[in-house]
Amino acid sequence: MKPVKIVMQCFGAYLGRSEVDFLKLAGAPLFLISGPTGSGKTTLLDAMSCALYGRATGALRRDWKELRSTGASQETPTVVEFEFTLGAERYRFVRTFSERMVKKRSGATELKQESTAECFVWAADGWRLLGTGLEVAQKAKELLGFTYEQFSQVIVLPQGEFRKLLTASSSEKEGILEVLFATGKWKRIAERANERANQLKEQLKQISAGLAPLLASYQVEDLSGLLEKRDACRRDGQQAKEQEALLQKALQEANVRLQEAARQKERFDRLSSAKERQAQLRLKAEEMDGFRKQYAYGVKLKGVQPYFQMWQSAVKRERDAKGEEQESRRRESAAAAACREAQEAANAIPRLQEEAEEESRRLSVLERALEDAKRLTQARRTASLAAKAAEEAGKREQEAAAEAAALQARVEKGENYLREQFETYLSRLPEFSLRVQTLTAAKDALSALHSAQETEREMFAAKLAAGKRAADAQQALAARRETLLQFEAASRADAAYLLASLLKEEKPCPVCGSMHHPAPARPAENVPAPEEVQAARENERAAKDAQEAAEQELHRRETAYEAAKQALARAKDAFARFEIEESAIEPALSEANERLFAAQKAQRDRLKGEALLDKLRRDLPAAKERLEQSRKDAQQAAVAAAKAQASVQELITALQGQETDTGKLTAAIGEHRLCLQQKKESVARLQESLSQAKSNLSGAREGAAAALEAVKKAYGQRTHAQTEYEHQCTAAGLTPGEDPALQKELLDRLPQMEQAIDQYDKEQAAVKDVIAQLQEQLSGVSVPDLANLTEKRDALSKEKAEQDAAIGRLQERETALSEACSRAQAYCKEQEGLEEQYRTAGALAELLSGKNPRKIPVHQFVLGIMLDDIVSAANQYLLRLSRGQYNLVRMDRQGGQGYRGLDLAVLDGYRGGERSVNTLSGGELFLASLALAFGLADTVQSYAGGIRLDSVFIDEGFGTLDAQTLECVMGALSELQSGGRLIGIISHVGELRERIAAKIEVSPDPKGGSKVELVCG
Repeated sequence: MKPVKIVMQCFGAYLGRSEVDFLKLAGAPLFLISGPTGSGKTTLLDAMSCALYGRATGALRRDWKELRSTGASQETPTVVEFEFTLGAERYRFVRTFSERMVKKRSGATELKQESTAECFVWAADGWRLLGTGLEVAQKAKELLGFTYEQFSQVIVLPQGEFRKLLTASSSEKEGILEVLFATGKWKRIAERANERANQLKEQLKQISAGLAPLLASYQVEDLSGLLEKRDACRRDGQQAKEQEALLQKALQEANVRLQEAARQKERFDRLSSAKERQAQLRLKAEEMDGFRKQYAYGVKLKGVQPYFQMWQSAVKRERDAKGEEQESRRRESAAAAACREAQEAANAIPRLQEEAEEESRRLSVLERALEDAKRLTQARRTASLAAKAAEEAGKREQEAAAEAAALQARVEKGENYLREQFETYLSRLPEFSLRVQTLTAAKDALSALHSAQETEREMFAAKLAAGKRAADAQQALAARRETLLQFEAASRADAAYLLASLLKEEKPCPVCGSMHHPAPARPAENVPAPEEVQAARENERAAKDAQEAAEQELHRRETAYEAAKQALARAKDAFARFEIEESAIEPALSEANERLFAAQKAQRDRLKGEALLDKLRRDLPAAKERLEQSRKDAQQAAVAAAKAQASVQELITALQGQETDTGKLTAAIGEHRLCLQQKKESVARLQESLSQAKSNLSGAREGAAAALEAVKKAYGQRTHAQTEYEHQCTAAGLTPGEDPALQKELLDRLPQMEQAIDQYDKEQAAVKDVIAQLQEQLSGVSVPDLANLTEKRDALSKEKAEQDAAIGRLQERETALSEACSRAQAYCKEQEGLEEQYRTAGALAELLSGKNPRKIPVHQFVLGIMLDDIVSAANQYLLRLSRGQYNLVRMDRQGGQGYRGLDLAVLDGYRGGERSVNTLSGGELFLASLALAFGLADTVQSYAGGIRLDSVFIDEGFGTLDAQTLECVMGALSELQSGGRLIGIISHVGELRERIAAKIEVSPDPKGGSKVELVCG
């Protein structure tokens, strides 16, 4: 992969649009990226990583959106674009990010963020889209073969870190390589394998501890003896069940005989009770005869009752008709008197009508005078308004003149203010913006460092706590498993109580089938209840689950701690690049922010001021036009006022001698209108009263005649109803006119009397039928002897209960033996499986932990292989850089103080022999570490799939070299780039600017932020 172009806008230190065209460096494969500290040199590499993966390089590994320039305006989006070639193909990755304030429905505002990501490939017809959004990072991984972490490792080579790797001891190299390749997992695999072998071994011990007491409790040596005892117990139980069946049949026959005798005894008792009730009913016969006569009289009285009610209703209607006839005659007299009074009042109607006509004539004269007075009032109002308008027009003319003068003065003042603001603040805005960005990045790096330190401490504490919880969980599991084994052994020793504890009243016994359990088996001393055994099993399962969860938690905590250590190392490196003390960041950033804020405020004020000044300049001509128009309006208003005053004088002359006060005229008109209305209303009331009185008199006369007819009709109906009632009483043999209260009482009692008579007759017949039926059933039968039959049944029942108890004991023993056999078989099966697993797990644990022919743990063996790959790749560069003199070798051997298989030495091809890398000179050591860096990059690339990055960047590490060593290094780099690889050096060392002709120079931009410039010669 070779870079072609980088485009940045509002990204990091690059506020404006900046472009780096690597094609211009094609003739110079070795180039320098130079610029002041914090100016944005490494941001060029961040742009590559962000365009591809959406994250920056370096220890902070920030999301690319966090790199948006501080001084960027909302209208300008952040853009990062990376174009590169891969083989014969050319690709372009582009990401954009923007922020803008939007207003919500509630009126509040919020910051809305939008981002896009796209990747393209060059085709015959131009750029063709490959993917968008989340697909872009995946497409980068597919094309390059690198994850984001691998790309960050191979694109930038921190020279100083590889010098540490070269000279470090084996234990120190182990830590460095574990961070680079995340090989801590091999150590954790070995630990987990050892833990698994120990767990299996412990489980085998626990199974042996559970099986031995189980066999001993039944006095057998192995599983076959336990099975023989169970089969013998089953045969004894079958014989006992056959004897129990014979007893059950005899008991059933005895119960049938006893039940039949009880039914015969119950019939004799019922016959005796029925004869006693028959005698009681005969004693009430005379009383019931009198009751029947009284009921017959009540039935006759009930037959004439409707005629009596009709007679009483007719009497009431006659009385009501007479009262209504008297009231109608009184209403007729009152209506005649009212009619006479209304006729006398109506004689005044002609006089009132004449007076109303006179009032109407006077009202017309007053209304014409009011119209004339209103015209005069309106003319005076018009003249007053015209005079006021002329006065206001003069004032507006003065105000327009003052406004035009004020606008001219504000324009001149605004021009002077903007000139002063630019000279004071705006010319230094780029300088202030760059300073704030640099210090903000340093603060972020420090914050990330503190956060990483805190996280590392928390992860270490969490790892220790998880280890303690795992140990506690293992101890708790062992204790609860021991308790369960003790409980199970004690329960098997007392199987009779185990079955008895499951019995419930009114539920059949599983052994004998009895519904009652008067004497269940009692537990032996120190035997746990079944619920206690079940609770112990649940506790053991819960402890096992807790132990497994604790082990998983410990594994997660160990992984998190290793990740925290790696993050801490990256954070330390990132902060060290800024070369600033921690205590100096906050004061410097506060001061820089204050200056930048003042400059930005001045910039915003300038924009507002220029807009306001433009508006004032546009408003000035309009103000002058308004002044001219005001003068014309004042002249026209004065002419209109003079005309209105002349009209008023003409009306005053015409109405001389006539009342012109509109108030007085309006009051007089109102009085005359009220008087006219009152007279008209009086005439209407008198006419309406006379008509109503005549109508009332006619209605009263008609009502009196109708009431008289109703009296006559009610008299006839009452006479007819009385005659009919007397006739019905005579026909029924009753005397008319008896006490109505006594009649009502008797009629109310008729339903109860009928019910009592009917109930007596039914009960007498039922008793007679029962006696006859029982005498027929008991003919020739004697009273049975229940006591003798009961005694025989109880004897059979007792004998069967004893047989059932014997069967229960046999079944209890068989159940206990069956359960013991099942548990023993389970123990044996589990033991066989665990032994097979332990053989494999134990051998694997010994192999991984170092108990192998080479006596090397697996994680150190893996590190050795990886270091061999790195050294092999590095030697290809070191041989060229040292012109065949030096070759790195790994000393794979055990030392007296511990493992030394990762130590490095050099083979000197000129002098012969092997010696320590610490004996190399400064320049030689630099060349060796540089070769090691390139070797690591090639190794990572080969692990990722063999794709080669034909461009690499070396970050710093040159500031500590003397002139002679620097000369040696430059020659070595020339050797490396001759192979076609593009090498970029990131440094601020001044001597490199003189030695390297091709440069990418990063410098402050006067418009804000930083800018890049390519120098090719």
